This record gives sequence, structure tokens and C-alpha cells, in this order.
Amino acid sequence: MPSGVYKKSEEHRKKISDKMKIIATNLNRDYLHNKKSKETKLKMSLASKGKKKTASHIMKMSISAIGKHSKDKCNFWKGGKTLEKYPVEWTATLRKSIRERDRYICRLCFKQQEDISYSVHHIDYNKDNLNPENLITLCKQCHQKTNFDRDKWTKYFNLIN
Repeated sequence: MPSGVYKKSEEHRKKISDKMKIIATNLNRDYLHNKKSKETKLKMSLASKGKKKTASHIMKMSISAIGKHSKDKCNFWKGGKTLEKYPVEWTATLRKSIRERDRYICRLCFKQQEDISYSVHHIDYNKDNLNPENLITLCKQCHQKTNFDRDKWTKYFNLIN
């Protein structure tokens, strides 16, 4: 027999077989659970198609969502920042002009834009500040990075802009 290779005893093979059965059972159970969950979600979605929600139902959903995303439960919570609306001047034309100014290149990683349009990021995180000097082109991955440690990114972009 080559060195490092040994014949497994019958007892050892049985232990491995038993462990593999347990693993397979757990994987199958998880798969079935996730599958049922997706089917259930699809049924619920189809059942609610075309139905209008009452104002009280919408309010209850909003209150429920606030509880799920409160600062106590999620360290990414920014006090509902994403719920703030953009001003009417935030148009596709404005965003395109910023991308053109930046030559369709991400200002952080310098990748060239391809099929999917790059994001236009507010350097000071203020959606109302549409000054072109406050706007910068970022690819999706870099834009996601800027959601953390905002003070650092604000200083960085002000330096390079």
C-alpha cells in the first residue's frame, strides 16, 4: 500500500456512513423548508394581487416595518434616511450629466461603466443638495461601501473632488 493510505475498518466506515446520513437529512430538511417558504410566499403574493390596501392597513404595515428596522434591532438604521424623497430636480438628465462629466467612470475604483448605469452619489449624503460639486459617479459595489463610515467617505470625496 502507498504511504499515507490505509484501509478503513468496518466500524470506521459505518461511523462515516451514519454521519453522512445525518448531514443529508439535515440538508434535505433545510431544502424542503426553504422550498415551502418560497411556495407559501408565492401563494400569498398571488392571493393579494389586485386587492387595494386600506389606509389603516398601510399604516399598520408602516408601524410594523419601523419596529423591524429600529436602531435597537439593527446597527445600520439611519433613522429612516432611505424613506426621504428626492427633490423634483433629481432627474435622469441631471444624473446622466454627472456620469458624462465623470466620463462614465467610477470615481473610486476607476472601472468603466458598461451595460448598467452607475449610481450618482451625494457626497454630503444630503438628497436636497444637487450641486454638481456634491455629486459623484460610483459603481454599485463602491456605492454600497459608502453607506458605512459616512464621515470618512465625505472627507475622502471632498479631497478628490
